[in-house]
This record gives sequence, C-alpha cells and structure tokens, in this order.
Amino acid sequence: MNTCAGKKMSTRGGGRAASPPLSVRLKLFGCIILAAFLLAGFAHAASKKSAPHAPKRIVSLAPNITEILFALGLDSEIVGVTKFCNYPQKAKTKRRTGGLLDQNFETILDLEPDLVVGLPCNASSISKLKKLGVRTLTVENETVAEMLDSIGKIGKATGRTKKAKKLTGNLNKALEASRRPARGGKRPRVLIVVGHNPGSLQNLYVAGKGTFLDETVRLTGGDNIFGDVNIKYPQPSLEEVVSRNPQIIIESAVGEYKPSEIKRMASEWSALRDVDAVKNHRVYVWTEAYVTIPGPRLPLLLKKLRKTMDE
Repeated sequence: MNTCAGKKMSTRGGGRAASPPLSVRLKLFGCIILAAFLLAGFAHAASKKSAPHAPKRIVSLAPNITEILFALGLDSEIVGVTKFCNYPQKAKTKRRTGGLLDQNFETILDLEPDLVVGLPCNASSISKLKKLGVRTLTVENETVAEMLDSIGKIGKATGRTKKAKKLTGNLNKALEASRRPARGGKRPRVLIVVGHNPGSLQNLYVAGKGTFLDETVRLTGGDNIFGDVNIKYPQPSLEEVVSRNPQIIIESAVGEYKPSEIKRMASEWSALRDVDAVKNHRVYVWTEAYVTIPGPRLPLLLKKLRKTMDE
C-alpha cells in the first residue's frame, strides 16, 4: 500500500529495506517545532517560492509520489524524499526528510522547496508547511482511480501535463489488457494479507473492499474473499479465514529476504491445513515494493497477479 491507511496494523520486522512496516507508516507521531525556528523558516521559504506551475525544488512525502515525480521526468527538480523512497535508484541519492509521518521540518525547510507533495495522512505536516508559506499539494492513492487522478494533479502542479496524460494513458491500457473474465466462469477465491505478527498468524490484517489490492485482484480475474467488508483493512479471525476458504493466499512482505526466509514465511500458513490454498500449495509471499505502491509500476503488479491467477 505504502499509504497511510490501516492505522493499527502489525507486520514483520527485521530485514526490511524496501518499504516501511505498516505500524511505522500508520502510527501518528507528534511534531515539536521551536517558535523561533518557524519564524525564520517562514521568511526563508516564502522568499524562495517560484511560479505556481513551474516548481524547481520539490519534496515528496511518500514513495508512490516519488515514483510519479520521477516518471514525469522531474529528477532534477526533486530535492527531498522520505527514507522509504528507494525507487528508482536515483531516489536514493536525494536528501532524506524523515519517515511518512515523522517528517523533519528543519530538513524540509532547509531544502527551500517551492512544492511539497503529500498524502491525506500527511495532513498535519501539510497544514504546518502551508502556514510557513510553502506551496503544497495533497493527492489520494487508495484506489486505482485515485492513483490515476494523482498523476494528473501532480502533472498539472509541476507543468508536466502532457507527460502525465501519456503516463495515465499507458496505465489505462495496461488495466484494460489485464481485464479478463474468470477462467471457466469461476473466480479463484483470494486472501490478500498486508500484515500479521512475525512468526505467527496472529493479528492478521487483510485488504478489504475498495482498496488498491482488492481492485487489482478482481480486475485480473480473482475474487477477494474479504471484498465484501466495508473496512479497508479488516482484522479477521483465523476461523473466519478458514470458513471463507481461500484458494490463493497472497502475503505482502515487502523487504529484502533470503529465499529461506521467504520459504519459512510461506510455511507459517501450514497451520491452516484445511484451507484449499494451503492444501494445493498456492501460498505466495511477495516481497517486491511495487506490490504495495500504487503508481507507475502498476503493470508489473498486474502481470504478477495474472500469472498467479492462471497457475
């Protein structure tokens, strides 16, 4: 997801490098800023503002935003990103401004941005930046439609409207190419796991109705078994998982893991031996960051889902 939804999720710790743990992303932190620093920062930032549609110094507050900015050809304009923005490779060369919810205001202001782009969960930071005279933009990214809309908004705000239209056009083509009826008229039942306690299946969090992962699974021919739950990231009991009997289990465990570690994570599901996905060895642990980042790498996720549905 790499969003700010699902505030109390648990996930695996240790070994992660490509994406922040859900608990880190979704736990709110207070920000303490000295009054004297704010006054100095206001005067400094306000004096550096540039033309509304031609920002020269952009700070991104989320990985999906960073990927969009790079896809729009704004490499030179990007001056700051979060510590979780690791794609493309050049993102690692940009100055780090903190996490998703614990931005370093001193660093952001020191970068003299004329545009800061964030998500709804960055509302507190965005509000403070506005008060300092910094131009900001907030975009949504929880659904496919919101992701596409965010590309258009960022393109307009950065003077890259044509490139944004081309990018959204290509992504729409990928979405259409991935749209398919279920094989044999039956959709495989899919469980999409976004977090649980390390070493066990306790405190399980899954993708519910209307989420990015729910939409892409349905689009590629699957049926999210919790797609009828009007909570974006519900926490079902193991008994409920067994009763819904998924035929495919997809667990997002973004990070850098050894093959032996991935195998061990998949084996944890053997505790649900009566579930079809376990009996038929259709438990998948996905560690790629693009699985949870709604953005320009959407075609990679669609391709991976199509392959999984067809196996």
